[in-house]
Amino acid sequence: MKKFVLSLLICYGAFTGCKNKPQHSEEVDQKVVGDIHNAQNSLDWEGAYTGILPCADCEGIQIKLIISSDNSYSLEQEYLGKEADTFKDHGTFSWDDNGTIITLNNIKDRASKYFVGENKLIQLDLQGNKITGELSDRYILTKE
Repeated sequence: MKKFVLSLLICYGAFTGCKNKPQHSEEVDQKVVGDIHNAQNSLDWEGAYTGILPCADCEGIQIKLIISSDNSYSLEQEYLGKEADTFKDHGTFSWDDNGTIITLNNIKDRASKYFVGENKLIQLDLQGNKITGELSDRYILTKE
């Protein structure tokens, strides 16, 4: 019995003695902060994005959205199949806390949030959720 207890103590000492010493907390914090990558700080998101979005009462909505590094945007929307139904907006946009979604600030009555991906923007619904269903792949604007 004494040999068994002694063996357990030796094993315990071997395992606990081999642990790495914890790093200084500033080093850990710098590694965590330095490793956070998101669309805002990692992608080349500035530029012009185009696409044709679904429309309930027309052939589609031709979109051209230009976003700039100074957080300004220019938006053109043309309702295809309708006469003189082109709308232009411009203003500023803001990033969400995660750095993955932009919101066109002065648009309130229609979709104004876009998920920023590699060379694409994905329009989100009015609540900021990804659009699902059959037409979900038609809510993507691609970078020119």
